[in-house]
Amino acid sequence: MKLDFLGNIYITGETNSLGPTNGDVFLLKYENIDPQIEIITPIPNQVYGNATFVFNLTFIEPNLGFTWYTLNGKSTKFFFTGNTGVIDQTAWDACGNGTVSLKFYANDTLGNVGHAEVLIQKENNLPYINILSPTAESFHASIPPDFFIAFNGNDINSTWYSLNNGQSHFFSGSSGSINQIAWDNCLDGKIVLNFYINDSSGWYMFDQVIINKDTSSPEISILFPIPNQLYGIKTVDFSLNFTVIYLDSIWYRLNEGESYFVPITNNNNNSNNNSSGTINQAAWDLCENGTVSIKFYINNSAGSLVYDEINIRKDNIGPEILILHPQEYNVIGTTAFNFSLMINEPNIVDTSWYTLDGGINNYSFSGLNGLINQSVWNATNNGVVHLRFYANDSLGNLAFKEIIIYKDFDLIPKRAYAIIVGVSDYPGTTNDLMYPRADAITMSTMLRAKYNFLPANIILLTNSEATKTAIFNAFTTIKNQMNSEDVFFFYYSGHGGEASSSIHFICPYDSIPSNPSKYIYDLELDNLLNQLPNAEKIVMIDACNSGGFISEVQAAHRFIMAASKATQLSWETSELRHGVFTYFFVDSIFVAPDSNGDGVLSLEEQFSYARSETTSYMLGWGELQQPTKYDGIPGQAVLFPSIGSLNLLPIGNELHYSFTIYGHGILNSLNITVSSVFQNTSIEIIDLRLASPSNTGFGHYSGIIQLENGLNVSGYEFIAEIQGYNLITFKETFGDTDNDGLNDILEIKNGMNPGTNDTDEDGLSDYDEYYGITNPLINDTDGDGILDGYEIFNDLNPLQNDALSDYDGDGLINILEYLLGSLANNIDTDNDGVD
Repeated sequence: MKLDFLGNIYITGETNSLGPTNGDVFLLKYENIDPQIEIITPIPNQVYGNATFVFNLTFIEPNLGFTWYTLNGKSTKFFFTGNTGVIDQTAWDACGNGTVSLKFYANDTLGNVGHAEVLIQKENNLPYINILSPTAESFHASIPPDFFIAFNGNDINSTWYSLNNGQSHFFSGSSGSINQIAWDNCLDGKIVLNFYINDSSGWYMFDQVIINKDTSSPEISILFPIPNQLYGIKTVDFSLNFTVIYLDSIWYRLNEGESYFVPITNNNNNSNNNSSGTINQAAWDLCENGTVSIKFYINNSAGSLVYDEINIRKDNIGPEILILHPQEYNVIGTTAFNFSLMINEPNIVDTSWYTLDGGINNYSFSGLNGLINQSVWNATNNGVVHLRFYANDSLGNLAFKEIIIYKDFDLIPKRAYAIIVGVSDYPGTTNDLMYPRADAITMSTMLRAKYNFLPANIILLTNSEATKTAIFNAFTTIKNQMNSEDVFFFYYSGHGGEASSSIHFICPYDSIPSNPSKYIYDLELDNLLNQLPNAEKIVMIDACNSGGFISEVQAAHRFIMAASKATQLSWETSELRHGVFTYFFVDSIFVAPDSNGDGVLSLEEQFSYARSETTSYMLGWGELQQPTKYDGIPGQAVLFPSIGSLNLLPIGNELHYSFTIYGHGILNSLNITVSSVFQNTSIEIIDLRLASPSNTGFGHYSGIIQLENGLNVSGYEFIAEIQGYNLITFKETFGDTDNDGLNDILEIKNGMNPGTNDTDEDGLSDYDEYYGITNPLINDTDGDGILDGYEIFNDLNPLQNDALSDYDGDGLINILEYLLGSLANNIDTDNDGVD
């Protein structure tokens, strides 16, 4: 929807079976306002001779119809288009000497007419002259410019020109060249060029143009890089020296390719200037290995051009690393393992190293074989381990190879795969949509950032990439990677339609225009889904008539969302910049309510929100769009890695637990730690993965953890870690027997007494010391004989031995004040006036 300055409201839409396009605009309301006209030229009382003249206008009217003018109020209309034109010569000839009324008219498509008038003067005997070339502020070198003029009048006597108001140079005709000697006598810089005309009656007129002269030649030299220098994958820095008066531009080309301009902030005319910068990385990336030609060009405003050229060499291929051992997805126990590599690199391999934590810690090695450090492996958590080997060469080209291995982990990953399709730009322009490509990119980003999909498991196809063959190939690729435990998500945004009440289709890029064989019909999509080996499949279609897919595609363990019913259109708007249903589905991630209160956001809850918002929003536009779904997922469908309905209940020496793990990924850890501080202080850690309800660890858990008789449960800590694109950690704790702000399990693990809030009895709480600067297990952290609590409360330093200092200057050192019970930061502890 758009609103113009006149109050007119326009809406974009369409009613055909292919859905809305960006080509149909409807006017909803209008205001009855005449078109407005501003006359730029001619100006009032301007004098013209026999020759006609140019007019320039400005119109303010969004729905402009016809435009015309009249002379001296006569009924003859002279129609024109655009904002400029030339007054009809015959009509001008019919006007007598003196004042002439020139009136311009314009109407709009609704019939409103506006006009504007200007009064000018006509003198039949007045000659005129107009400089057509050279143009104002043009630049010229040592060869003088050619000129071309237009002139007219009665009994023309002569025409001439002057440079800088100097000698007159007479000529005949309407074109010629400026006198070379006169041009040579002009210094470089601004030149005023006047052309004159007179007639035998003594009338004369002139026209003027100011041009520029620059006979100097620019100079440029490449200071850096030096010829034949060798570079790697990183781009090249450069340094230049140049001299020019009227600088136009400096640019460079690599291997005679695209031009890249160099920004120049300072130019001291006709003196040495230096400029430095960096070759465009993308341009450098396009250069093949070997010799690279670099040419730097400079020109001045007069068109003089010179260049300097050098050749350098490029080697941007990093070392090729092949991991021979271990193999991808090997399961390795607690003992560190040997590795074996093959590194291919013509230049010298400079350094090589490996990392097990994404580069936070790196461990160098030499050669091609080695042993992973045992201490490093011991510190590596169970579950997924990203083992990455790096190597760089002497040119700085860096390469790495990474594999995934598992440490002491019996569960298999539950992986998530997706095919995301969005087509905005169909062949031609008639059937283009505005936002399906943006829909697809947003959904792909959402799957990674919010649903924790691995980017490598998402196939994104937009516009010309999204042919029927490409979509089918994507299904084949996914099918060959999946297993029965994995999750699949298919999304489509674009045109859709119905061939009949029972046959519906979506439109890949190559199906439009008029190629139904390239449609993907509902039964074809059902067949593609049937070929996938996994059970859980989610389908979301934002297209017209998309609800028609549900009857053919529905099956057990499938969740299908359609943006509209089978007979309805699906809309997109410039206000939301997305398909309406897609916009509110993405929005549901942030605002949809957890209606069943289980602590997770299900697809059922997301769809309910998106359906309500879509229907309400489109009713506001006067359209009925009702998203619909099919839910064949047992329980509820949840894509987020989530812990739902977590219930932990201590009863005596038992902890009753129940919860459900939703989503996908690799279950790195699932531990419940139980503590007791009654009779004996103890903790017990239970790895619940041993009780996994599935091969992946996802599903519903319930059971009882029982401590020894006499040990009542005082606290617990629940931790789950699920690895996908990000590591997601769920943690819940209970139990703070001494009410010091630290849970019992944390205190036990860190050696503190969960039954008292001051384990070391130094006057400071365990909480203050744990999150502060002193040690909660040592009552005198700095060993100066003064308790930490006394030092803190008396502004002493508990980390520095200041026993012999006298901070308050009362003659007693700090240790004596502590032993006597006086204040070390107050010279008169009892306020009796005596130190």
